[in-house]
Amino acid sequence: MRRIAGCTLVAIVALPVLRDPADLRDDSFPLSTYPMFARARGSQIEMAYAIGVTAAGQRRVLTPRLVGSREVLQAATAIDRAIMTGHTRELCREIASRVATDASVDDITQIRIVHGRHDAMAVVQTGEVGREVDYLRCPVRR
Repeated sequence: MRRIAGCTLVAIVALPVLRDPADLRDDSFPLSTYPMFARARGSQIEMAYAIGVTAAGQRRVLTPRLVGSREVLQAATAIDRAIMTGHTRELCREIASRVATDASVDDITQIRIVHGRHDAMAVVQTGEVGREVDYLRCPVRR
């Protein structure tokens, strides 16, 4: 009886090896094939975000804290929500007021809320920025 139970347990644990790892419908805890990592993904990314601009026109990446949260995804959600609800101007002003009181970004004079489309690999490897369209710009008043 122990052998049958042991063999059954081994077969159950080995079962995911026989399944298609890219089949999203065939994902179950605790025997996951992790289908989200089993398929090739494109390197194009499209999203809305806030960036700072210096008086000389240089881009400065803003931390999630300056956007309104210490968490990256919560900051991104705040931007998306502001755009969807028509509160982009208010969010831009809030970000600008946080930037105005932060000495580490004292060269930023303007906030841009943008929609960008980038090749993630190019951004990481060479810093090449893709296409950006402004939703809104607002000044940083100190």
